[in-house]
Amino acid sequence: MTTLSNLFPLNLEVEKKRFEADITYNPQFAYSQPIDPAYLTKWGKPQKEFVEIANQIVTRYTSTHPATLSEYVYDQIKIGNEVQKYFQTLLKIPVPPILFNQNQIARCQVTDAGISFRPHLKMSVADFEGLLRHEIGTHYLRRYNHQLHGFSTIINDDQGRTEEGVANLHTYLLHPQPLLFKSALRYQAAWLGQSLSFSEVYQKIKDQGVSHRETWRATLRTKRGLTDTSQPQSFTKDIMYLEGIIKVLRWLKTTTNHPFNFYQGQLSLNQLETLELVPQDKIIPPPFMKDLKTYHHQVDKLIRYNGIEKNL
Repeated sequence: MTTLSNLFPLNLEVEKKRFEADITYNPQFAYSQPIDPAYLTKWGKPQKEFVEIANQIVTRYTSTHPATLSEYVYDQIKIGNEVQKYFQTLLKIPVPPILFNQNQIARCQVTDAGISFRPHLKMSVADFEGLLRHEIGTHYLRRYNHQLHGFSTIINDDQGRTEEGVANLHTYLLHPQPLLFKSALRYQAAWLGQSLSFSEVYQKIKDQGVSHRETWRATLRTKRGLTDTSQPQSFTKDIMYLEGIIKVLRWLKTTTNHPFNFYQGQLSLNQLETLELVPQDKIIPPPFMKDLKTYHHQVDKLIRYNGIEKNL
């Protein structure tokens, strides 16, 4: 069975060097086992409505050139210390195993075994804090509440989009520049990858004025899982981030919807409308949600910053 971890190319560094020597080259990736083609599009395909939103946000980024934030190296010791500090804000929740895996494309991911990081990250303080809000303050905490409240595990298409939509919102919520650029860029890449090769996707994105680093990463994410990346196909998991956050923002605009309910468990927006929910005083929220007036203010700021008022 194909899983996300199977999509890491064994020869990634070799093929990256070949591509950087000739950006018309389409990497030929090798994997630890055959990849099921159906797995690559199990999340669906990009939709025109969200492609237009993605294009709008990327254009906003390349035309305004947000200030570059200073970056720092987060090694295993620093990551471990920061995770321990973050869990202190969650009070009684036990700290899960903190794992490190060089062979994962995502910087961090919550797994059944614990919270797994790449062992060497170069990020700004704001981006690292957003990563902790995404993985621990959202994914891990939703999972913890889910088990605490005894909900059965129900995984469906809407659940995945809700999960990533809430996590994505909280990644940027307190960021000094809350532009949904990476989510929009990856949506573009997934859309372009449906009909273009690796090198063509890269060139289309780069021509917008996006840096090599961001362009390479977005292209790699959407072409992982393919052996011959000249083929017009893409891995579409990344479409959930932008689609999810737009749906979550629309849900929040309904005044009767309480954001604490995101932490009922790993539930979809649809399930929040149909299941019998636990009382809000039984929910463990993240620290950034305890002042709801400020939370809603930051949500409104994010909407305005991205210029997506009319899309909601």
